[in-house]
Amino acid sequence: MSNPAAHAGDAGSMKIASALKDVPVERIVGPGSDEVVKIGSFWQTQPVLIHFLRRFGCRICRGGAMDMSRAIPHLQKAGVRVVAIGLDHLGLDEFVDGGYWKGELYIDDGKRAYQGARAQVHLLLAGGLPAAL
Repeated sequence: MSNPAAHAGDAGSMKIASALKDVPVERIVGPGSDEVVKIGSFWQTQPVLIHFLRRFGCRICRGGAMDMSRAIPHLQKAGVRVVAIGLDHLGLDEFVDGGYWKGELYIDDGKRAYQGARAQVHLLLAGGLPAAL
């Protein structure tokens, strides 16, 4: 028997993916730095976990990035690509130099990805995703 909650999460994930797939982001750290890519390219070949950073200078955002960075090797071993998306360049150099994030890093200058995810996240809250998206 299938799990209705699991299917609801899948449907919600698909809505978020649809809302984000065409949003361009600038690659800051990772292969092809300074390249602009569409978020939909993240999950073309494997599952992806997207970690949103509200502000690079925010202590809470930095702490969350450090915590998530510790999980990156385990997620990658399981075949999951892990990327972080920040909302602007303010505090970026200090964030990168401080080593707060150990994975691919992107900038969403127009905040389109963040807004698209927020608009869809209410569909997934029952599945346990944080409301902070």
